[in-house]
Amino acid sequence: VSPNFLSATTSQFLIKTEQAFGNNLNATLSELLYTPAGSQSAWMATSVKRLLGISTDDLGVLSLKYDSSRYDNPKANELVDPNQESSDYLSVLTSAAGSTEVLSSTHVRPLALLTQSPGVVFTDRPGSSFDTVVSFHTFQRLLRKVTGDDPRWRAMTNSVRDIPLAKVLIKMVPTITADQKDELIARIRQQKSSVSIFDYRTVEKGVNTFQTIITFSGLFITAIVLCLSFFSLVASMFSNIQNQNKEIGVMLALGMPARYVVLTYIFESFVLVFASSLLGLFTGVLVAYTMTLQQSVMTALPIPFYFPYPFVVFIFFAGWISAFAASFIPANGMTHKTIVSLLHRSD
Repeated sequence: VSPNFLSATTSQFLIKTEQAFGNNLNATLSELLYTPAGSQSAWMATSVKRLLGISTDDLGVLSLKYDSSRYDNPKANELVDPNQESSDYLSVLTSAAGSTEVLSSTHVRPLALLTQSPGVVFTDRPGSSFDTVVSFHTFQRLLRKVTGDDPRWRAMTNSVRDIPLAKVLIKMVPTITADQKDELIARIRQQKSSVSIFDYRTVEKGVNTFQTIITFSGLFITAIVLCLSFFSLVASMFSNIQNQNKEIGVMLALGMPARYVVLTYIFESFVLVFASSLLGLFTGVLVAYTMTLQQSVMTALPIPFYFPYPFVVFIFFAGWISAFAASFIPANGMTHKTIVSLLHRSD
């Protein structure tokens, strides 16, 4: 990879378990590959530690495979035609299992053990395939070591500028407009019509549409649940206040103002709604966080946990309004009755 590889990718997809050096330097892992120590290092998968028992303090052995007799049959060989646009010229193994003809080996130090990385395959599960990442100069040195004086590979072993690129990542500046992006894509296709261009905006547009649908669906379901909860709260508070007619009559007979009696039941309703909202919020966050972790493990993607602040504010605001309406209406109606009718009421 190039030195600015990680600068053009999303850092959320980079998950590392160990790093050999450079923790105190203001440099990315791809930039550290181009330091003197990084030229003898490589990114490796976390599963290598479980398979071979090596860490960032140890030297790992890379077995380099190249069968020159099968050069003319790229489908049967792990080394492809250098005239093709691919960077998969060298098969780098971290174990000898399943190898064909091992012509050379070299020692490298793991710069970092990664579980996941953007654009590169890493894993922490033994038995799964993974990549090994080095700098262009290290790749050229390894290629020169394994191919020797083969004239078919002399161009790439002489200069890193002659190593074809499989992918080029372009990170736009934040101030660029959509028209400028389209113009750049059009110019690239004019230069080479066979190139395949992946535009993140196409995926982002679909994701935003899906997120909008989910948001409005959630608001609609939340509104229905709040309506049902409101009627349940009204029935509960009305029954509770009707059954406390004698207590209300006693408080009014002792000289308690009617507005204070109404406020007593409003506060009671507020406490009930607030406690229920907190309990529901805690249960929902716990279930949602557990499901997010489960999806992250199953998909091996860093799925962030999203806390729906707008939903929470809307629910609490609607709950307080419902609590006020559900308690004010029956309590105010009871305080307008005479004290005698409240004390003699038996139903």
